This record gives sequence, structure tokens and C-alpha cells, in this order.
Amino acid sequence: MPPHHHAATAYFSPRAKQPCFEHLRAAEAFVRHCEYTDILPCPLIIMRSCTDLTAVEMLSFKNYCMGSTMGCCLAKALVAGYLPFVGINLSGNGLDDHAMIEILDALELRIDHLTALDISQNSFGPKVVDKLKALLQNETRPNESRASNLVSLNIGSNTIGEHFCQQLCPKLIQNQKLCELWLDSSRVGLAGAHLAATLVLHTQHLLTLSISYNCIRGDSVAVFAEAIGENSSVTHLDVSWNSFGDGGAMLVAQALPRNAKLRLLNLGSNGIAGTGCAALLDSIRSHSALASP
Repeated sequence: MPPHHHAATAYFSPRAKQPCFEHLRAAEAFVRHCEYTDILPCPLIIMRSCTDLTAVEMLSFKNYCMGSTMGCCLAKALVAGYLPFVGINLSGNGLDDHAMIEILDALELRIDHLTALDISQNSFGPKVVDKLKALLQNETRPNESRASNLVSLNIGSNTIGEHFCQQLCPKLIQNQKLCELWLDSSRVGLAGAHLAATLVLHTQHLLTLSISYNCIRGDSVAVFAEAIGENSSVTHLDVSWNSFGDGGAMLVAQALPRNAKLRLLNLGSNGIAGTGCAALLDSIRSHSALASP
């Protein structure tokens, strides 16, 4: 399907520095911005753009491979018009810092409606975490009364690193709405793992936390085990693909009887052998919450 760049001439003046697509609905504006920047949206995006979106709750662009420029086009389209969605999935699009910051700026305009955000498996780093922190607390508009209503947040498989936990975890503890958080494969480091355990320990609202593939080991395992024992809200915890080992498994086994909330615990692929497995099984048998089907 060849690009139709000439179609954009009906929507902006060739002499204008910035085209104006404000009179279009957001989905159509997205296509026009792509034409203006000489990028043709893939057919699936065009088909979705032409669909009546009045009843959409989750707007999904998962694995569309947008890239940075097309991501910026989507951000402009979100600003240009109104789509009645409460969640958006942008996982697997190769979105870098620049594109993601523009998208988060656009999403902040609907901060009081947005409840679910998936920006996992992209290419952004700590700069976006700063913007995300502002989005969670609405810090960029301190004079407005609107507050974040995010219930589900997935930022896994990005290179956010320890900076995330150092800057965002305190905000997450203060946040009273977020119930689901995914940090898989986020390179949080040892310091970040300590702070993520602090999140488990002190949060009063979080129900699901996934922090797999983060090389949690050594002293961080002991901190996590203690957090599991004192946890008062998390019901689903995924710490798979780390490095707990038998020693960490035994620490977790000692903590489980003190936890009345946990319903699902994923410790897979942690280098746990016979001794650790035996300790966990004995603990689970006496821990009714986990033992129940």
C-alpha cells in the first residue's frame, strides 16, 4: 500500500510551520500526522483508526512497532482529539525517551480518567521515570485539583534501573489508587531491590507486584523475605527468575506463616534445590492462604 502524502494538503497550509489537525477526531489526526512526517501507519493501525471508538475501554497498540517518530505522532493525535478510553497498551513499540515523554504529556491531560497504562517492552530510561512520577502525582499541574486514578501500571522490560526505585517508590507508597505494578526485567539493581521490598512492606493498597528478571540476590533476598512476612496488602507476588537460591527460599519459608494476605507466590527459576523446596513445602502446608486452591 503506497503512501498518500498528498492527502495531508487538505488539512494544513504548506507554509505553516506546524500543521493543524484539531478539527479532526484523534484517530484520524494520528494518520494525518504520520503522513505529514512521511511515515505510513501499518494497515492494522489504519483499520483501528477508522473504527468507531465510542465504546472502547482499552486502546491497544501492543507490538505495533511504532518507533519514536510514529509514537510522537500518536501523542499529537491524543492531544488533538478525544478518545473515550480509560486504558492504553503501548507495549512492544520501541518507544524511546523522547516519544514516551510526549505520550505521557498527552496522557496527563486525561489523568482523572486513565486507569490502566502498559508501556512495557520499549526503549526508554530514567528520564521517562521522572515524567511518570509526575503523572502519578500530577506534579506538573500543581494548581489543579485532578488526581491520578491509575489502578494498573506496567513499565517492565525497559532500562529504568535503580533510579526508578529511588525516585518512584516513595510516590507509589503515597499513592492510594494503584493496585497492580509490573517491574519485570527493569535492571533495578541491588539498591532498587531493597526499595521494592520496602514497597511491599509499607504499601496499603498494592495487590499485585511482579519484579521478575531483576537479579535479586544476596542481602536483597533477606530484605524481601522480611517484607513478605510483614506484608499487609499484596496478594500476588512474582519474584521469579532471580537468584534466591536455597538460602533465600528458607528465609521466605520462615516468613510465610506471618503473612495472611498472600494468595500467589511465584519463585520459579531461582536456583532453588531440594533443601529450599522442602522448606517451602512445609511452610505452605501450614500457611492456609497459599495452600488453599
